Amino acid sequence: MRYAILSDVHGNLEALRAVLADAVPRTDGVLCLGDSVGYGADPGACVELLDARARAIVAGNHEHGVAGLLDLDWFNRWARAAAEWTREMMPLLARRPAFEVRRIVGASGAGVDSHLG
Repeated sequence: MRYAILSDVHGNLEALRAVLADAVPRTDGVLCLGDSVGYGADPGACVELLDARARAIVAGNHEHGVAGLLDLDWFNRWARAAAEWTREMMPLLARRPAFEVRRIVGASGAGVDSHLG
């Protein structure tokens, strides 16, 4: 099997669409290694698109920050502001531990323990 392995989308929908358009026809599946939210203007659309396309998604430190599983003091000021903004834009997602609604299979990011057992 050939997989397209993505990470660090950070809410950049235009880039995600371009990568998927290039990768999907040439692979058997997509895996996401985390940080689908943060910084970019379209975290919700990125989460939805990855949920529809990815076979598995790993929660990164930005997902953990938005979900309240990682203290935002761990982030620099820009990342903290992005996480707070994403919480406001995606309240249902932010309330779900480790974004389990997205078929999360683990955790990534320095100093982050998986809360999925």
